[in-house]
Amino acid sequence: GIASSFWLRRIINNSILETNLTIFRAYLMFYYDEGTVFKVSSILGLVCLGHYMTKEGKTKVSAMSEETMHHIWSYLGYSCETLVFIFAGIIITLQVWEEDSVIGWADWLKCLVLYIFLHLIRAGVIFAIKWPMNKIGYGLGWKEAIVLSYAGLRGAVSLLLAIMVKLDHDVNHEIRDIVVFHTAFIAILTLVINGTTMGFLVRKLGLMRMPEVKKKMLRNLIKAYRKEVNETIETLKSKKNFGKVDWDKLKEIAGTDKVKG
Repeated sequence: GIASSFWLRRIINNSILETNLTIFRAYLMFYYDEGTVFKVSSILGLVCLGHYMTKEGKTKVSAMSEETMHHIWSYLGYSCETLVFIFAGIIITLQVWEEDSVIGWADWLKCLVLYIFLHLIRAGVIFAIKWPMNKIGYGLGWKEAIVLSYAGLRGAVSLLLAIMVKLDHDVNHEIRDIVVFHTAFIAILTLVINGTTMGFLVRKLGLMRMPEVKKKMLRNLIKAYRKEVNETIETLKSKKNFGKVDWDKLKEIAGTDKVKG
């Protein structure tokens, strides 16, 4: 991360080089973690690298290259996540329908219990750090803490770690199957249940309501916008070059009457 920031700072407005450098950095981190004597988790290493680059390296990217880099990495991220879910689905399907499968009805029930306990554990951690987060100025209320506790989706990273366990033949066969099954099923539950009910929870807690101060600022902004448009139109009306302009049509295009305030 430090080396990438160092070189990014020296490349000015060259989106190709800057994007290639970030991709090379990711592959280098993967090789450094998995292919050297350190033998640590490459996924967690890449996550840590991403955190560092978000905090320190982002400011080293040229302004003209930000949009290009964002689109490329968004596409790569979407493609990789899609492949992970496809592979996980194939593995789980084959695993469940195998004749010698170790997955039984008890494992399905354990997944439901694990799903509940994971939320309780996450809620405990969130509420435990609520007080120090408020002290450092983050401003974490009880409603936000509930949303954070409920919004813990298990997706690509956890599935990748489970697939790595599945491919590790040094681990017992039964343990590998159970780890992949539980991880994938929990991911499905959080996506199906949490993902579809999150909007209802946020609305029920009133977090989507606009504060009165923000409403007042928005109303004042709309009034200023209308005043500016009307004054500009009145100024243009006095000029002979704009004598044939349909001002009502212009106001309709400008949308001043459609803006509520």
